[in-house]
Amino acid sequence: MSESLVILQPTSFCNIYCKYCYVPGRSDKTRMTMDILEKIFDGVLSSKMSKDKILFLFHSGEPLTVPKNFYKNAAEILKRLSIRHNKPARMGLQTNGTLIDKEWADIFQQNNMDIGLSIDGPDFIHNKYRVTRSGQNTHEKTMYGMKILQDNSIDFSVIMVLTSFALDHPDEIYNFFVENNIKRVGFNIDEFGANQHTSSYYIDGISETLQKHYKFMHRFMQLVSTRGNHLTVREFSKYASMIIRHANNNTGLVNGVATPFDILSFDIHGNFITFSPELLGAKNPDNEDFILGNITNTTIEQTVESEKFKRMYKSIKNGVINCKNSCAYWDFCGGGSPADKFFEYGSFEVTETISCKSRVKNILDVMMDHLGQV
Repeated sequence: MSESLVILQPTSFCNIYCKYCYVPGRSDKTRMTMDILEKIFDGVLSSKMSKDKILFLFHSGEPLTVPKNFYKNAAEILKRLSIRHNKPARMGLQTNGTLIDKEWADIFQQNNMDIGLSIDGPDFIHNKYRVTRSGQNTHEKTMYGMKILQDNSIDFSVIMVLTSFALDHPDEIYNFFVENNIKRVGFNIDEFGANQHTSSYYIDGISETLQKHYKFMHRFMQLVSTRGNHLTVREFSKYASMIIRHANNNTGLVNGVATPFDILSFDIHGNFITFSPELLGAKNPDNEDFILGNITNTTIEQTVESEKFKRMYKSIKNGVINCKNSCAYWDFCGGGSPADKFFEYGSFEVTETISCKSRVKNILDVMMDHLGQV
């Protein structure tokens, strides 16, 4: 069954202050109410735009700064509405891990929640960017939270942000993951966002940093392939399956961030967007946001006919077409991320971005080079 991804922002507040974070309102302690959350659950589950099953992922801010009862009540509401609408649904969250305790672990287990942990490898890398509001280190607290997850047999995946500094240390990062029994990792990159107008990739020289990124991923591929461990790298797994499908003339590619309503994102007030979740809270050069409606007074279906959606989708489609007509990597990308294009160039209709050069082209080049050596 296909699955819709729904990003929920229970709060934009975060208890730490990562130097590369793009989320606006990190000091705003306003929280989503249970009434708004129930309307979101009901609106998505009842919508013909949603798929066979749904993952509601709490993200964009630190979800664990919201009281534990919020998630206990959310699970009860979701169970009730899932039965009413006869559509399977589950919850997950992405956390920095610093607030995890045994009670949180119990909540995750009791409600079968998908857990993502943000940790940037060993302490000397992690603590360079992931710090408290007073500039103190956070690695030790994150590791403590991770240990609680492991001690309670809670499966989790890791997201690491690759800064220019981190790219110099593939062996140390690899060894950290393996030595700490981390099974699944995905690499994001330090890039532009609604609240982040620079990147270490540009500061250190974009051409040089992209070369470093290629070397990092090449070395990481060697380590994963030769050490006989069970570390799964999201990027390698994703493109390995795509290469196999492509070889069989069956790409089946769906670019979720450029496909209407494949992904929905809701802020604390119930305002929602589709396409790239990073666009939530962003504005275009005319100071217009990308919000399509509010779930308290607008159905998801109604937004399809709005002029704002039509303009946005037309511009995103133009960008996708431009990519298709100009890029040899099209079959593995599908037109890239609208948010990456917008934050880098102020337009959805451009083509190459830092993200596509690193997270698509570099990865595929590394994998094809590796296959040629096997």
